[in-house]
Amino acid sequence: MPLKTAKNIDAQKNITYNYDRISCKKDVCEIFRVAKRMMKMKSTGMVRRVDELGRIVLPKEMRTVMDIAERDPLEIFVDNGRIILQKYQLSCVFCGGSEGVEAFKEKNICKLCMEELKKD
Repeated sequence: MPLKTAKNIDAQKNITYNYDRISCKKDVCEIFRVAKRMMKMKSTGMVRRVDELGRIVLPKEMRTVMDIAERDPLEIFVDNGRIILQKYQLSCVFCGGSEGVEAFKEKNICKLCMEELKKD
């Protein structure tokens, strides 16, 4: 399976850096990932209050756009003082892929990784 790479161009020095998931230093990769996520975030202008039980209501328009139905599971992440909700999706513990994921001994593994494990 080919490695996923990310390119970053330093405009001041006109140098291109290639960051590999495996070979780059952990802190540089994390900075790149955070910057990439922040570029995707945008304000909706919606404000909701937390009720006495700690609940918030996601607006109908947002649930429709994000394809979130009643009783859908959501993952909760904390990142630099931010609370991030993401629709839960099974993913492979090895490659992070979400296609063809099945539970094996209480771990989620995709078909491609399962085939790789069988070879060894």
